[in-house]
Amino acid sequence: MHRMFLLNKLEVRNTQKGKGLFSTEVILKDQTILEFEKNYIGHHNNKTLQIDENKHQISKNPDAIENFINHSCQPNAYINFKDLTFRAKHKIGKGEELTYNYFTTDWDNEDVFQCKCGRKNCKKLIKGFRNLVLQDKKKLRPLLSPYLLRKLGDLERQPAY
Repeated sequence: MHRMFLLNKLEVRNTQKGKGLFSTEVILKDQTILEFEKNYIGHHNNKTLQIDENKHQISKNPDAIENFINHSCQPNAYINFKDLTFRAKHKIGKGEELTYNYFTTDWDNEDVFQCKCGRKNCKKLIKGFRNLVLQDKKKLRPLLSPYLLRKLGDLERQPAY
């Protein structure tokens, strides 16, 4: 199966945070940037996307460009879980780093790290959706993986004390 990439619009570059994925041309709102490989394993690591409780997407190639998409608390892209594609949230300019919010995919981050996005709404410590307050979880609802949507629904059905 052939995966879709905007290869002529993407490049991996070194940054102060490590390697990141950047646009080399303008990418339009909702445009598909890449399609994630449909390869799954039963556990998570720092290169996986959590699809379900014991289902995690991972690229067979450790140098695949999707492995260099960094986190931002105010990202310019998102993951569409219906077709497992990475899409632009808004128009992305030439030279911008492509990011998504890791809180939309990971219940409990195995690799806790300090966020360096510098955004006003920065969460500072990235350690998984499970660790957000309910109000912040609800704000992410439109971007959540189906697994995290179910977890959020479970939390909302719990009686308030």
